[in-house]
Amino acid sequence: MPPSPFNEERHSGVDGGPAMAEPLYVPVLPTRRDAWNAYAHLELGVRQRIAPLWTVVPRVGPERPRGTTLVPDPDSDREGLHHWLTLRLDHLINVMTGLTGWVDTAHVESLLDASVPSLWRLTTGSSLRLVTGPERDPALQWYAADLAFLGERGLGIRVLLDDAPDEPLSTRLLTLIDRLRLPPSRLDLLLDAGSAEDGDDTGKRALAALDLLAALVPWRTVVLTSPEPSPALPGTSTPSPPKCSDASSACLGERWLHACAYGDGRDGSGNAETWIRVGHTQHMNFIVQQLARTA
Repeated sequence: MPPSPFNEERHSGVDGGPAMAEPLYVPVLPTRRDAWNAYAHLELGVRQRIAPLWTVVPRVGPERPRGTTLVPDPDSDREGLHHWLTLRLDHLINVMTGLTGWVDTAHVESLLDASVPSLWRLTTGSSLRLVTGPERDPALQWYAADLAFLGERGLGIRVLLDDAPDEPLSTRLLTLIDRLRLPPSRLDLLLDAGSAEDGDDTGKRALAALDLLAALVPWRTVVLTSPEPSPALPGTSTPSPPKCSDASSACLGERWLHACAYGDGRDGSGNAETWIRVGHTQHMNFIVQQLARTA
């Protein structure tokens, strides 16, 4: 891939991107219908306190392991990817309705001529910010920075914390910052701790990463995040009775889950997608409520 034509000019102009209200919660969500419908079902006040990190799922092939790229890429249909990605990102722009978050396109960005038109529309027609990472192809990092520079919204740097952070990770991150040629005031540090399991050291790795990486440069935003847990499907859990009675999406979700679990639901137990959507909505409501009490 050719080097970025804008790589030497990014410090010109305004030295900061648009301000983002500090989110209470940054869930990692896939660009699937159940997840964006769950987000859309949240009350506006809750959505304003959430800044999702949307991960564009692969169009073909299996889910990619974190931080790795399949070679050769199983998706070689440029026209098919362009059409699929245009529809998916346009829908995401509509769902977000001007609110801020990040979009990671690591699974689909290798076919640049198919993905760039949609990514350009995303960066110039919404408040969403693109994402790159230290482990990615330098040419793809440059192009992500190009779009971030031209869209004037800055860029997220997603750091995967699958291993304990160390000084070599700091060096790779500083090398990436130098390569991007964007000022720190336009860069968001997204520390992705991955899925936590009982008894593992995810929390320790996350705190160590904050100590090591948060002070490297004056980042615009520093975020510690992890994937949304997959809500349980029918038969795998027994929800407790709902503890609220108003018409908010949180209470409606509680009542729906409880009724379906006990066979009292008017429309039956629903399908897997409905359970996942309601579970996502319920979880995001719960986390925001808990964090708001301690903020």
